[in-house]
Amino acid sequence: VIQDPTFEAHFKIIISKKLNECANKCEITGLPATEGKLAADHWIPKEKEGESVENNCVIFRAEK
Repeated sequence: VIQDPTFEAHFKIIISKKLNECANKCEITGLPATEGKLAADHWIPKEKEGESVENNCVIFRAEK
């Protein structure tokens, strides 16, 4: 799989904006990053035609 560096940079910007908007907290539980590792993913998976856009990005607490 060849990855597009422009796309990756764009998605990193989206993640950074979302982290700022949610004050570095899980959007589902509200727990801060100090309570565990945060991750980003799509609300609607790419496999189900979800787009890599800001309103389809969710910040959540990942398992340790």
